[in-house]
Amino acid sequence: MPRTRRTVVAAAAVAFGLVAALAGCDAGSTAPSSPPPTPSPPAPIFASDEEALAAAEAAYAAYAAVDAAILADGGKGSDRIKDHVSATYEPTVLKAYAQIAEGGLVVRGEGSVEGARLIEANREVVQIYACLDVGGTVVLNAEGVDVTPPERPLRTPVRLRFVPDGDRLLLDGSEKWDGDDFC
Repeated sequence: MPRTRRTVVAAAAVAFGLVAALAGCDAGSTAPSSPPPTPSPPAPIFASDEEALAAAEAAYAAYAAVDAAILADGGKGSDRIKDHVSATYEPTVLKAYAQIAEGGLVVRGEGSVEGARLIEANREVVQIYACLDVGGTVVLNAEGVDVTPPERPLRTPVRLRFVPDGDRLLLDGSEKWDGDDFC
């Protein structure tokens, strides 16, 4: 069958159309897709506020026990506290122990927190406020003489900050509560 110019032009037009259509499907193009799924919010660290508060109280109790042992040793062996405080708060705590050691002081007894209440709990921080009770502690000098300041408050409102470290909390700060004294 002889080809006419018209047939060649028609075939070329079809071929061009096919090439043009296929060009839109080259390997560099992607078919339209649906938007990526919205990620679920990360799971909370604690199932409830009560659980967060209990974890903070337990973390502080563990910290306080080691703190009392270091203070009873006159600030010596202060590296024992590292497992209970954040890297950010550690220098502050170690400086306080150094001052105790330089002053030749020891502290007998252990402070406690009472009436703790949750301020906030999220993936980055757990904050509580509580009454720090130091009534069961005394400060002794190198000769063993009680040098506890008589005017020191026995109960002080404090805000305690904790940060998560795996499945536990580390103390990340302690400061006197500047609001109303709730102790």
